[in-house]
Amino acid sequence: MKTFDISFFKTLYEYSPNAVWIIDFTKALKRLEDDKDKLGDDIVAHLIDHPDKAVEYVKLLNVKSANRATLQLTEAKSAEELNDNIHHIMPLRALTNFLETIEELQEGSKRVERDGVIGTIGKEQKRVRISWSIIEGKEHPLEHVIVSMQDICELQEANVKLAEQETLFRCIFEQASDGIMILDKNLDIILANCTLTEHTGMNMDEFIGKNLLEFHQSYVKEIQLETKIDVSDKGLKELIKKQNAGDFVLEYSFFDKRGKIRSQKQTMVLLEKEDDHLYTLIVQDLTSLKRSQMISNILHEISHAVNVVDSLEDLFHIIHKSLGKLIDVTNFFIALYDSKLNIITFPYLVDEVNDDSSPLDIQDGSSLTAQIILGEKSMLMEYQDIEDWRKEKGVVGTMCKNFLGIPLIIKEKVIGAIVIQSYTSNDLYDEDDKILLESISEQIAFALHKKQADEDITVLFQAIEQAGDGIIIFNPDGTIKYVNTVFERISSFRRIELLGKPIEVLPFDDASRAEMQKFWLRVRSSQPWRGRLNMVRKDGMVITLELSVKPVIDEEGRLSNIIASCKDVTYELMREEQQKRTQRLEAVGRLTGGIAHDFNNILSAIIGYAELAGDDMHPESEAADSIMEVLKSAGRAKEMIAHLLAFSRQEEAKTEVIELAEHVRESIRFLRSYIPRSIKIAENITSERTTMIAVPGQIHQIIINLGTNAMHALNREDALIQIDLDQVSFTSDEMKSFPELEQSQYLKVSVTDNGTGIDPAILENIYDPYFTTKAANEGTGLGLSVVYSIVEYHKGAIRIESELGKGTTFHVYMPMYIPDAWHQNGREPDVINEVEGHETIMFVDDEPALVSVFRQGLMRLGYKVEGYIDPRKALEQFKKNPDRINMVVTDTTMPYINGVDLAEQMLEIRKDLPIILCTGFTTLISVDEARNKGIKDFVMKPFKIRDIAARIREIFDGENS
Repeated sequence: MKTFDISFFKTLYEYSPNAVWIIDFTKALKRLEDDKDKLGDDIVAHLIDHPDKAVEYVKLLNVKSANRATLQLTEAKSAEELNDNIHHIMPLRALTNFLETIEELQEGSKRVERDGVIGTIGKEQKRVRISWSIIEGKEHPLEHVIVSMQDICELQEANVKLAEQETLFRCIFEQASDGIMILDKNLDIILANCTLTEHTGMNMDEFIGKNLLEFHQSYVKEIQLETKIDVSDKGLKELIKKQNAGDFVLEYSFFDKRGKIRSQKQTMVLLEKEDDHLYTLIVQDLTSLKRSQMISNILHEISHAVNVVDSLEDLFHIIHKSLGKLIDVTNFFIALYDSKLNIITFPYLVDEVNDDSSPLDIQDGSSLTAQIILGEKSMLMEYQDIEDWRKEKGVVGTMCKNFLGIPLIIKEKVIGAIVIQSYTSNDLYDEDDKILLESISEQIAFALHKKQADEDITVLFQAIEQAGDGIIIFNPDGTIKYVNTVFERISSFRRIELLGKPIEVLPFDDASRAEMQKFWLRVRSSQPWRGRLNMVRKDGMVITLELSVKPVIDEEGRLSNIIASCKDVTYELMREEQQKRTQRLEAVGRLTGGIAHDFNNILSAIIGYAELAGDDMHPESEAADSIMEVLKSAGRAKEMIAHLLAFSRQEEAKTEVIELAEHVRESIRFLRSYIPRSIKIAENITSERTTMIAVPGQIHQIIINLGTNAMHALNREDALIQIDLDQVSFTSDEMKSFPELEQSQYLKVSVTDNGTGIDPAILENIYDPYFTTKAANEGTGLGLSVVYSIVEYHKGAIRIESELGKGTTFHVYMPMYIPDAWHQNGREPDVINEVEGHETIMFVDDEPALVSVFRQGLMRLGYKVEGYIDPRKALEQFKKNPDRINMVVTDTTMPYINGVDLAEQMLEIRKDLPIILCTGFTTLISVDEARNKGIKDFVMKPFKIRDIAARIREIFDGENS
């Protein structure tokens, strides 16, 4: 062992921070020993009771040496001063310690250490820790007792402060708003505060001593991490291991044991010690903060969903899902209230027990939902409340144990309710949940109301867009706010051309604009209007709209919009007009028929007697020429009556071979009779051969309609209508421009005027039925359409050349009659030269003149003729000898017995009897019906004697052959 020089120990003694002094106890102890009998057994107690006596003993102590720290502690300047004042240095309390120490030393203790007090020269007392040591090996050990003292006043003050701080910090620890736990290095929980029990819902003994990982599993049923980390046992261990050098933070949300969603943040802090380390885990409750944030997020989600989802069903689903982040919505439904029908519907229902979503009457007393809506206030019910209510109302079936319903109110009007309920827990929902749902119910109500309104608007918009009528919506000032697709089609104006424009932009004609101003004032005063207006389309076509205009009044009674529905009734009016015309034609037809019957009888007599007179004259005499003119005039009269009858009856067209030139000339003569004399009509017929197969009356109609159309285009002094007829032949290349034509040789009729011409924009529409650019009462728009139909029927073609301001030409191409190539639709009349005969004919007609003239005419041709003006007498004579009569020619319309009945009765008597029916006009029977009854022929009056004789001869010869 290494030895040190004495000077080393002297230095250590002299400069020690502790007070060290050497005292000789021998005199004091000897005196105590001598006074033992006087002091008794308890020396310490005796001296405490007699302090003056104690001082005497203290003064016997002899301080042999003291270091600097001792002098500083006692405020003495030297060991001698210290010795002289020893009785001050050793006060009563110090003396007590001294005596107790002496006793221990006498009993053999080598070292005694205790706390005590010591005085100073200045008579101040200080608390010290005193150590009394005896140097072993000395002959008189009590002569050199080493006393070591340490001032413990500051230490005790520090301990007091430490205790106070400990109390303070424990109070802070226990009363902290955050949960705090202390963990050892193995993550075992060794200490926790009361707040932690509140945050976790666990008792202290449920987690003290448990491992942190067990703690997590105990109170977190379903964690939703905000901090994306691995929360498995292994993951948490790895995380803590990596974080030994610092802190780590974990944020999460979970449903507690009551089903309430909680949000917390855990912060773990490493506490390092010299030989070990601990962890402090701080659990901060963020539920209120997170709930506020979540409510804001939910409202944003719902608000956003209103604008992006396609349907209310999707919005319901989003509301359900969003609320599930805040509260248990296992059993959840949305109810909507229809105040007009007084019913509650359940468009969205998710329920573990009851999935009945049938509508309910609002007055249904067994419905909690109805009570919420009628009461307009929230309802929170626990199990006992629900049971009492169930018994009161007599409700059967499974009831929930906990019920929470919130009314959906917008603008002080209840539109429905949201309801959550539990079938398993009695207290799953509380006042906090009620307040929570009430705080967001208004926004949910607004979202549902807006989405429902949006859907209604969408349905309404689709209905308006797909409506059969045109729809226009105006602002109260007349600005066009909306037009639907149908109106675009009707008016020919695009939506973009109308929106935002005043009502005056609508292209009504002048008369309709005046009417529009009147009805607008009426509608502006909140009165509806209905009527018809004329509109001019872009293509120039004038259409008639039937409008129904109504004001739209808002909830405050103000005019908010004006809506007009319109329908294009142009064609409907034309059909009505056509029907009226048809009815007029039918009336004309009936009148014409009545006139035609008598007129044809008259014409028949005129023609018959003219024929007889002509036969009696010299063929080249002036009288014979006059008779021929009479016959021609009678022929034209016959054609006129035939045309009138055909037109009035709308008969099926019958074609025949005609000379087109004759019909063109006849039509021109007709045009001159009614076209103003200021318009000149010129004709130019260059073709020598104009034969074609056609319906004569329809050819006449083509010329008349084209001429009339030209007349309406003429408003100048040198007005001219030029009508040309010539023959044309097409090459194969030229035929390509006429795909509708089938042969190469045609007759071309051209009608030209020097009038206003036709706008190229409407050329494609001129053949459309009812299309017209004329003002009202100036035309129907049927003329060119009829011409087109007639030309098409005759397998022809029509072309137009027009120039604005110069005039128009219509070219009509009709196929020439080529016997080798043409297949006739009708029958060409056979030419019969021999009309004489010798048979007996019965002629029956109620007109005596006709009986007389045809009896004479047929008798001149060799026939035997019996004439009767009374059909009854004719039947009577026929019955007497039926075989005597070879043929019967009878009128159709006669008194007593009409020609049809007469023929039937005669045919019953003799089935092979040839009968010819003659009529000026009849509706009794058609040609086909007559032939089906066995009647040989049906001949229209008037007719020539030789024509009827030819038909008689044809029938007789046909039967003989």
